Amino acid sequence: MRANYLLNIDLLAQSVMSEALEMKNRAGMTPLLLACSLYRLELVKGLLMIGPDALQVDSNRRGCLWHLYHPQGEAVPVGYRSVCSEFKRQTSPNMTRREVDSDLLRVGNEISVVQALLKAGCTLYG
Repeated sequence: MRANYLLNIDLLAQSVMSEALEMKNRAGMTPLLLACSLYRLELVKGLLMIGPDALQVDSNRRGCLWHLYHPQGEAVPVGYRSVCSEFKRQTSPNMTRREVDSDLLRVGNEISVVQALLKAGCTLYG
């Protein structure tokens, strides 16, 4: 009896979670779109592991990749850091190894998020 009860709870949790991942706000933003627009790379990775519909678009028909390249507020768009890092390395030969490693780690993280979004089927526009 207890096994059936736990199975029912698991099924209910999966149903609620999948509905929550697809909910949209007034701008048509799902949690994944919002995480991209706020440039929360770790949250984007975590959400992709759960499995939301990566093809969702906002009310302006813009997808996850668009939001990642055009973040809200003070966030810096994907790719911008890698260009700045390369420029800094070329113009500042006195960069420490730690600074270079930190820049490379950020760039690698951006690349891994973009790869995960592409693998999930994300687009710029719907």
